Amino acid sequence: MIILAPALAAAQDDGEVADTQKWGISIGAFIADQDMKTEFGVNFGDASLRVDFEDDLGFKDSQSVGRLATFYKFNERHQLDFDIFDLSQTSTAVLDEEIKWGDTTFPITAEVATGLDLGIYKIAYTYFPVQKEKGRFGLTGGFYVADIGLHLRVLPNEMQEVGAVTAPLPVLGFRGEYYFTERWRGNASIEWFGLEIDEYDGHLQDTLIGIDYRMTEHFALGLGYNHVEIDVDATDKALRANLIWKYSGLIVYLRSTF
Repeated sequence: MIILAPALAAAQDDGEVADTQKWGISIGAFIADQDMKTEFGVNFGDASLRVDFEDDLGFKDSQSVGRLATFYKFNERHQLDFDIFDLSQTSTAVLDEEIKWGDTTFPITAEVATGLDLGIYKIAYTYFPVQKEKGRFGLTGGFYVADIGLHLRVLPNEMQEVGAVTAPLPVLGFRGEYYFTERWRGNASIEWFGLEIDEYDGHLQDTLIGIDYRMTEHFALGLGYNHVEIDVDATDKALRANLIWKYSGLIVYLRSTF
């Protein structure tokens, strides 16, 4: 599956951080190893659903996912990044235990089709107070928005329950990059969240490390590793959700700056 992975500024031939290329975008493949435990319920009564998506509903614990990321650099110290990636899955499984959710009971031995809609949207601003000949270091602040939805349907009937919630998660962190040579660049970032804000409560951690090789002035090949952990309680209108989710995986990407 095609993704656009995180991108930073390219290096000039003399190895200095480029200050003329304002935009960046990358295309690659992201393979994620996931572990999910999610609870959906309603805000009245005790109706809820807690499942292990891999063990109970037959979801894959490793998959290729879609991702889009780009940046705009105002100058050498100020940069804006925008990411979108989609970890949605569908599966069909035979239940080995009864599941009750809302007014619906999913019986043992029922064949259940499940769809999990999980989209992550990220926008971040970075200020780079440390500028060196071959690298820079900055402070990052922004938002993750987790858009979560769950659909269950007993086959071949149309009986189903649907839950959806959107959780905005503010994050703070650090980001840096270093040019080992005029063509080889290393980059790393870490962001975290651990606050209670209105109807959202939980924590998030996102760590990324990578290295890329600049083949031409505008294109580079790279390999990275990304690890994300989210544990959040969110309430939206008549629904509530608790998402315990982590994924980690390799990113192989082609980066372009202009």
